[in-house]
Amino acid sequence: MSLSILSRSVHRRLIATWAVVAVASASAAQTPPPGSETAPVSNRVNQSLPSWLRLRGEFRERVERFDNVGYAAGRDTTFFLSRVRLQASVTPAKALAFVVQAQDARVANKAVGPTSAPFRDPMDLRMAYVDVGSAMARVAVRVGRQELVYGDQRLLGHVSWLNGARTFDAAKVMVRGKNVSCDVFMASVVTLNDLAFNTSDFGASRITGAYATAGKLVPRASVEPYLYYRYGRAQRSEAGPLGDLQQ
Repeated sequence: MSLSILSRSVHRRLIATWAVVAVASASAAQTPPPGSETAPVSNRVNQSLPSWLRLRGEFRERVERFDNVGYAAGRDTTFFLSRVRLQASVTPAKALAFVVQAQDARVANKAVGPTSAPFRDPMDLRMAYVDVGSAMARVAVRVGRQELVYGDQRLLGHVSWLNGARTFDAAKVMVRGKNVSCDVFMASVVTLNDLAFNTSDFGASRITGAYATAGKLVPRASVEPYLYYRYGRAQRSEAGPLGDLQQ
């Protein structure tokens, strides 16, 4: 709001439509039994599939409007952001699961500012990972292209508000205890490229960390200590020269 007052401009974001088509439910408890007349039409697709295969789809359409962009009077724009996600989950065993998700993100009518990523990212692989270990296992492993969310995304997250949301090529070990759980991971952020396949580069940019959660250490509170180490090769400093970043 302060930015709008200083610039004497009006910045309006309008959410036109948020449509989510759930072709699959997140758990068996959400999926009505086969033959149920109360199940949504979209869920009936999964009822005809074997129990180890689940499909899911999501469509989102958003309208954004900016007036006086860059403090320039009359520099206005209204544009449309469309996003489609298609996901398949294969669970051949209780302690083994494969998830693949494709995403198509596009922008239309944007006359001011960039129109490439993260606004635009035509059909690409957003997630592709394997889970070893069930949701209740004391130790589980997830390897592949995935979302990472820590500290309510203030530390690390997928930023799903963006049209082309973020993912990571990562390996993560999840250790779950009665009072304390901890994730240990190594990851490299996937760079969106609207002209080529999205890739990451462990050699040039990566983050290693551990994030613990203790829900009973302090009454009515959650203690979440963490340790991160970030490496970036050939990063430009404030003074201008290039150097390796370690923090």
